[in-house]
Amino acid sequence: MVGPTDSSSRRDKRRETQANTKATAAATDTPLHVRPIVLSKDELYLDTRDYDVDDDYKRRGNTSSRRTRRVQDIERRVAKAVHRVARAAEHGTSEYIDARDRSEDRRKDGAIVDLYENVARGVSKAVSEASPALVDVAKAYNTRKSRRQLRGLLKGLPRLPIIG
Repeated sequence: MVGPTDSSSRRDKRRETQANTKATAAATDTPLHVRPIVLSKDELYLDTRDYDVDDDYKRRGNTSSRRTRRVQDIERRVAKAVHRVARAAEHGTSEYIDARDRSEDRRKDGAIVDLYENVARGVSKAVSEASPALVDVAKAYNTRKSRRQLRGLLKGLPRLPIIG
């Protein structure tokens, strides 16, 4: 007769304990074996020199030079102007499409009959929204230094007898 061996009884015991732990985990909705993740400063790439005693963040490196800040300001204003023009083009195009659809609904071949008016409506909307972009770019270049350079350039020009 073949009876239960020690290995089969161990296997049965293991299955019972696994079933009990799964039942316990399902009943409480909490994981049984949770280990917190602990990272060191090196693993987080933190350098102690970047923080002072109060753990307030100190800025790394030097500040920007005056020239770099000036270029950043010009870039920011030009990017704003480009964004304004792109948004205006999108709004103008959607205005044209809406006008075209209204014309199409009104009568047969309405989109073709009203083509010029619909295009004019869209372009008008785009131009009206994009027009402040020139002011944005002008503000980027209107500085004390540029005005001084312009005055120096005008001093070098001969006087016109008409103006005086």
